[in-house]
Amino acid sequence: PSGLLTPASWVAMAAQRYLHTYGLGPEVFGHVAVVDRRHAARNPAAYFHGKPITLADHAASRWIVEPLRLLDCCQETDGGQALVVTSVERAR
Repeated sequence: PSGLLTPASWVAMAAQRYLHTYGLGPEVFGHVAVVDRRHAARNPAAYFHGKPITLADHAASRWIVEPLRLLDCCQETDGGQALVVTSVERAR
């Protein structure tokens, strides 16, 4: 199949443009991924608690859609949310 089928493919175009505009390479995303994972690794309630990554881990992860690698993308998880809109009187 072809086309923009996944959230990663939607973001990849904007990410590529960002890199082009500022004259950067895709490795800059590795720094973000490492710092984000470091924060998660230190949080006992996080999915990735105790699982930091390195720049080498990031560089070795497979491409999802250039310029994004697997470790640039969020872990697949299930979840839900709801928003209740009502008046103050009814909420009481």
